[in-house]
Amino acid sequence: MFCVENCCARISPTRTSTADCAAAGATGSAKVATNAISVRPSATSWSVAVLHDWTLIRVGGVDQLLSVYPDRARTIDGRRVWLTRDFTMAELKRLSVIQAGPRADERPFDPNAPGLRIVSYRDALRAFQRLRQQSPGIRLYTENKTSADHLSPEEVDLCADRVAEALAATGETERPESHWLQSFDSRVMDRLAARPELDRFEMAMLLSCEPGVRAGANTVELDVESIQYDDDLRAFLARHVAGRGMEIVHGWKVMWWHLLAEKGIDCVGVADELELQIHAFTFRDHRFASDYSDRPVLVPSGSAPFASAEHDLEAFMKLGFDAVMSDTVDSAIRARAAAHAVDGVTEPTLGSP
Repeated sequence: MFCVENCCARISPTRTSTADCAAAGATGSAKVATNAISVRPSATSWSVAVLHDWTLIRVGGVDQLLSVYPDRARTIDGRRVWLTRDFTMAELKRLSVIQAGPRADERPFDPNAPGLRIVSYRDALRAFQRLRQQSPGIRLYTENKTSADHLSPEEVDLCADRVAEALAATGETERPESHWLQSFDSRVMDRLAARPELDRFEMAMLLSCEPGVRAGANTVELDVESIQYDDDLRAFLARHVAGRGMEIVHGWKVMWWHLLAEKGIDCVGVADELELQIHAFTFRDHRFASDYSDRPVLVPSGSAPFASAEHDLEAFMKLGFDAVMSDTVDSAIRARAAAHAVDGVTEPTLGSP
């Protein structure tokens, strides 16, 4: 069964001085990720929050931050930033979430406008439980984000532990079928996989593929130049994904497209041989073309291979990917309907619209 995941947010531990603390906000309900943030906190001072970035600029906007916390910015590389790690949960909950679109960070801040609020991971899990009552088959994709610039190895471990503890505290360890857990950080995934209360959860290793772009403190990087044949990909996934007990390999759609179209590698077949699910991220209506055209190393032609965002999604679905992650769930649902149509369906060609 094919699954469409609606991109939601990410998670972030923050500095706290109270028992119930830290968080950051988001919209949607099918992907959650975790940023860990704190300066050598004690075990009792950490909590996990839903947030994408390590700073509050995009989620809160400079105008709002200057209005609410004018004296809390740091200067880093000559730029004023508000680090999530510097705020407690109660402080973060004072902020309205203004990022609701690709250029939302450029909208003026209106202190009187109703809007979303920052939430903790436990709050997000409880909201997910309410959604599951309406849609029993829904899954939550929790991503644990880390950064070598912000976390020590011990703090990376603590971030993973807090995710597991939140799942247990909300009763979600009894509902493993409702969850996928993932990270770009191999240390995080090894730690989550070792926790006995999570032994029935399906876990995904996120792969990094862009040189110089570190998506976590301990990334697993797939060097596309070193993958020339099916056997190369099979050996890589056997070592870095299946070999660490993961059930899912999750990679950027442009990386998969490069291996499929440029190298002729049967990515889905290789994953099937290793008994791995194969997922692709992130499909975005407003960037469906530029995601490809802006990556000349991965797409030598310099042009988008698909005529529309829905065609982009549909192609991966028909190729046999088990799940895709989309920022625009309506497009994904329409593409899924087209991909599952029984009559009059022609397979999309990878190399051309």
